[in-house]
Amino acid sequence: MERLCRFVYAKDRTDRIRTCAILCHIYHHALHSRWYRARDLMLMSHLQDNI
Repeated sequence: MERLCRFVYAKDRTDRIRTCAILCHIYHHALHSRWYRARDLMLMSHLQDNI
């Protein structure tokens, strides 16, 4: 998941696909009980400002 998201972050220029990848990455961390990583990624991405 990490490799796939990094690829999307680096190669894709559209905000919609990047936002979807970030949300999937956050969900993946939360699903695997990595709550603090998910929280930090959510806060660093500033998605809460846009959604």
